[in-house]
This record gives sequence, structure tokens and C-alpha cells, in this order.
Amino acid sequence: MDGWFEVRTTCDANLNVASSISAIAFDPNQELLWTGNDKGRIASLFGSGLHHYTSFRAHLAPVIQILVNDRDVISLSSANRRDCNEDTTDLRCMTYTTMPDSEILAAGKQHNMLVINVARGTVVKKVESESEICGDEEIK
Repeated sequence: MDGWFEVRTTCDANLNVASSISAIAFDPNQELLWTGNDKGRIASLFGSGLHHYTSFRAHLAPVIQILVNDRDVISLSSANRRDCNEDTTDLRCMTYTTMPDSEILAAGKQHNMLVINVARGTVVKKVESESEICGDEEIK
């Protein structure tokens, strides 16, 4: 396996502000690794040494998940409320639909899944369920 290497630890250079990584995603178009931490910060890293490329504050709570496409970096947090839609109160997971760069399917501790148009940021469809979609309870 020539060309492979292992990174054992990744830590902020300033240990006073170091925080744990809570989400990670590979960029499908560039040689970037996107990380989200427990302080709501998103950073992109590049190269074999994982050098910092960009970094920005996205949320006030830990980043739960990151999705990356050729135009967007989409992040999810428990405090992610860009609008007043009651259905977005406690989202826990998201994925692209069959229309990969234009729609995502998001769900959480509520009784429906949401299809969201990425360009407009609006809910285009709601799929109802009798129970919570992504709960903390065990499946029996």
C-alpha cells in the first residue's frame, strides 16, 4: 500500500483552545479534510501534515455532521436554527437525496423527516412518522 500514511493525532497548535473533533468529512473535489469541533468551529485541513487551510465559527454548539459538495459546506448542530420552522428544532443527521447537490434529507428527534432545498434553504417536503426518527432509545 504505497502512498498510504497514518495520522495518529490532530491537535490545535494552541493547547489553551484545543477542543475535540465532533464531525469529519472528506471533500470530494479538493484534497481537504473538513472537521467540526465541540465549540461549533469548522476547519479545513490539507496535505499529509493536515495543515490548516480555513477555519470559521459556524455554530454556538458542537458540530454534529458536515456534508460537502462542489459548492457548499453544510453543517448541522443542535443549536442550528436559521429559521423559525418548528420542524428543525432538534435535527441529528442529514444526507443527500437522489438530487445530490440540490437537496438534503434531514431528521432528528421529531416525528418527521425533511427534504430541504439547499439553494433556497427551504423545506420542500415533509415525511411524517409515528415515532421519533433519530432518538437515543434502543431499538427493540
